[in-house]
Amino acid sequence: MNRSGRRLVLLCLVGFVIVGVAIGGYFALRRTVIADIREATMRIDTSDQIAYGAALFQTRVCTSCHTLTSAGSIGDEGPNLDGIGGRESIEYLRQSIAQPNAVIADDCPEGACQPNVMPNFGDILTDEQIDALAAYLAAQQ
Repeated sequence: MNRSGRRLVLLCLVGFVIVGVAIGGYFALRRTVIADIREATMRIDTSDQIAYGAALFQTRVCTSCHTLTSAGSIGDEGPNLDGIGGRESIEYLRQSIAQPNAVIADDCPEGACQPNVMPNFGDILTDEQIDALAAYLAAQQ
């Protein structure tokens, strides 16, 4: 391969890395800063854990990956969460949010879920936010 061909390959690789980092940064920003701003403007009642969890399910973009009819979400990456409260304990739900790779669910749309797809919300959310999300999901009977 000549010099201009190698330069073109290198530029393509650099471009691919930049696009990947930009996309990852966008989703990280969407799950943190943008979500924080949305939650602040919504004036969410944090004393009602289920209502707080419902709002967090929307603002933290859980709807983009999970199906949950009560939330109006039809995500197709993660497990369907309809009736999850009747199938799993609140402790399981809390761990699945905080440390999603601790137990890999086997009921994603295309079989077993893939590790490292769901963000480790234990590093993103407060304990109170994780508790609220878990309470909301536990209420999904």
